[in-house]
Amino acid sequence: MKTKQFVIPIILLLIGLAVISIGALFKILHWEWDFITGDFLLVVGTLIKVLALTLVIIRLIFVYRNND
Repeated sequence: MKTKQFVIPIILLLIGLAVISIGALFKILHWEWDFITGDFLLVVGTLIKVLALTLVIIRLIFVYRNND
């Protein structure tokens, strides 16, 4: 299994983690910037992480099927 196939999902996962951390900071400090609130950042970060995990699962399925 080549690890190059998982570079984009790993990057997306790290971006999602960073966005969630910033969203938590926004919520703790009660910061708002236009429509960007802690809730918004937490939702966006979670969606990015779900997208990354979905890509990992799809890539693993393709790798498993190609090895048979």
